[in-house]
Amino acid sequence: MLQKIPKGKYETNESEVEVMKVGNGYSYKGDTIMVMDDLIDMGEKVDYVITSPPYNMRGHAQEMYNNAESFNDNMSNEEYKEWIISLFERYELLLNEGGIILFNMNYMSSRKNEAFNTFDIISTIAQETGFALIDQICWKKMTAQPVTEGRLSRICENVCVFIR
Repeated sequence: MLQKIPKGKYETNESEVEVMKVGNGYSYKGDTIMVMDDLIDMGEKVDYVITSPPYNMRGHAQEMYNNAESFNDNMSNEEYKEWIISLFERYELLLNEGGIILFNMNYMSSRKNEAFNTFDIISTIAQETGFALIDQICWKKMTAQPVTEGRLSRICENVCVFIR
């Protein structure tokens, strides 16, 4: 469990968390579920969450995420959507009223010609949680590499802005 202490590196039961002072608040870098659960257990509230959750890339997590063993990287699209909703249920407990989430979302799995419906996920978030989509940002990345031969590079990704 995280301790209510200023910046530095701290250990949870399962991983290391880096806490950095940013302006009047703190930035936590670590396994998002473990950090959120610890903060919720401590009764902490935050004003915003900036996150890029695992994309469910069907076996590529080890290459992309340091703590890939904590994430099932081969879920069906329906299981992945349920997992995303479980994140938003935690955000509801963690965020202050009016809190903001910047949520980076991929639009494609790594299987050829298989996409999940981002708009279905956004609609489900709005229907099943206390969050509303208030804006979308087109993030133009500095570099982009094709994930699979024969596909266009993903130079832009969608960042959804949700409010509680």
